[in-house]
Amino acid sequence: MGKCRKGRIWTYIGDHQNPYTVYHYKPDRTRAGQSSRLDGYKGYLQADVYGGYDGIYHKGDVTEVACWAHARRKFFDAKSTDEKQSTHMPALVGELSDVERRAKELDDPERLELRQREGVPVLERIKA
Repeated sequence: MGKCRKGRIWTYIGDHQNPYTVYHYKPDRTRAGQSSRLDGYKGYLQADVYGGYDGIYHKGDVTEVACWAHARRKFFDAKSTDEKQSTHMPALVGELSDVERRAKELDDPERLELRQREGVPVLERIKA
C-alpha cells in the first residue's frame, strides 16, 4: 500500500456583488496556497487564524474580519478556570448569530439596519 497524500482545499466565498464559491485544491498547506489566489485582492477577508494569512493582512489592502465561532471556542476551553465568563460570552455570541441568521434573508439596506439595531447593542455588551 502507498502512503495517503494529505492536501488542503481552500474555499473562497463571494458576497452579493460576487456571488461565487471557488474551491482550490493544493497538495500542501504552504503559504502560497491561498496568498497566490488573493494577489491583487482588496477588501475584507474572513479566515481562520492560520499564519499563512498574516502576510496578506500586513500589506494593508485586505482587512481581517474575525470569526465569532472561533473566538467563542476559547471561552468553552476556559470553563475550568472561569465558569461564569465561559458560559456568558458564548451566549452573547449566540445572540449575534441569531441576528445574522435573520439578516441573511434581507436585502443590503435592511440587513444593515437590523445589524445596527440589534447587533450593535450585543457588541457593546461584549465589549463591556
